[in-house]
This record gives sequence, structure tokens and C-alpha cells, in this order.
Amino acid sequence: MKLGAGIFIFLILMPFVLGATIHGRVFDYNFRLASNSLVKINTVPEQRMVAVDGSYSFIVPPGDYVLNATLKGSTGTFYDVLDNISIAKDGDYVRDLIMFPNDDLNELDLENNVTTDLNGDGTVQSNKTILVITGLVIVIIFVLIYCAAFKKCKWKANLFNKKPTTGPKAKEIGEEADDLAELLAFIRKNRRVTQKEIRKEFPLSEAKISLMITDLESQGKIRKIKKGRGNIIVLDEK
Repeated sequence: MKLGAGIFIFLILMPFVLGATIHGRVFDYNFRLASNSLVKINTVPEQRMVAVDGSYSFIVPPGDYVLNATLKGSTGTFYDVLDNISIAKDGDYVRDLIMFPNDDLNELDLENNVTTDLNGDGTVQSNKTILVITGLVIVIIFVLIYCAAFKKCKWKANLFNKKPTTGPKAKEIGEEADDLAELLAFIRKNRRVTQKEIRKEFPLSEAKISLMITDLESQGKIRKIKKGRGNIIVLDEK
């Protein structure tokens, strides 16, 4: 009987022993370590711990989870954050959490955005882009080998002597780079902003601003944190 109970307990705990490790630090909205915050993750059963020194760690099997950190401040203000994370396989995952006061929602004026979660559709789109680029590179290599072997490509010399892009197209590329730099500087200056605040600051279309935010996120320069009905955009200082 005891042996059977031991095997049952082992089977329940085995996914956690062999799973991935999620760990990180908890900060307040001023980017200071938040001591004694309560951190939870919606595994089955739910795991929770008190981040005494501002650090937390969980062992989980592959799957999609929601991390939740909460803290009651000395003035009675309640701080919290919800952050989605997707675990595809065993390994080490670092996820820092930034808490915001609940009564700060109206001030931030959050709204629905045309945005994607960090580990959602953006990752899938990125993988598709990599596959397309890899396929094009392979095709170009085979074409160049064919040309070199049979000497049938009169245009191959022009391929390597192409002049730098000039004119209106070069100007447009330069303007896009300037817009990205100004947007990043705006986020760095304000520490935390919403997409609506960005639209008020920059006279650009909503679609272009969404693309610029996605571009900066793919470069690892910013993060989007789920809060209420929208996202807060913060500088990624890892």
C-alpha cells in the first residue's frame, strides 16, 4: 500500500522534477527590486512563493502559463502584474516581472492595441521569416553555382557591382531609421508608455506605429507587458 502511494506521488511530481526552470526578479514600476512580493504560477497544482529578496523560481513542465506577482505597499496601495509565458521544452527561462499600482490604470489610459504577446504570434511569424530567408539564400547559391559551371549568366557581374541605394528610396529608409530612434528615445525617457501615448507624440498612422513597436521588440530593445485590456511598453534592459 505504501509502495503504491509512493509511486502515485512520484508520478505527480515527476513533470516538475524533469521540467523547465522559470526564474527572475520582481520590480516595482520605478524599476526597484520588490521584496516580499507574492509570486504565483498557474500550474496544476498552483505554485506560489514569497520573493523575499525580490527573486523567484519555479519548475514547470512544457505548456502555457501566467505568472502573477502581487504586493501590498506601506501606504495600502496594491501592486500586481500578469505576464504570459510559453514553455516549449525543458531548459532555463528568465522572466523579470514589473508590478504597477492598480489605481494607475486610469492614468495610463490603456486600450486595445494591435499587438502580440512576446511568445505568441510574433514568434511564429519570426520563424516563418527565417525559413523564407533560408530558402532564398539556398536558391541564390544554386543559381550562382550553375552560372559559374555553365557560364550562362551574363548578369552575374552586375550582382556584385550593384551601386548603393540612392534617391527617394534611400531617403525613405533613412527616415524610418530616424523614426525608430526617436520612438526608442521616447520610451527610454518615459520608462513606461502606452501605444495611445505614442500616437499622441508621433504624427504617424496607427499601423506604422504598431510595426515600429514590433520592430523594436524583435530587436530585443523593448518589452510589452499585459496590463488590463492593453499593454504597457517598457525598455528591455536585460
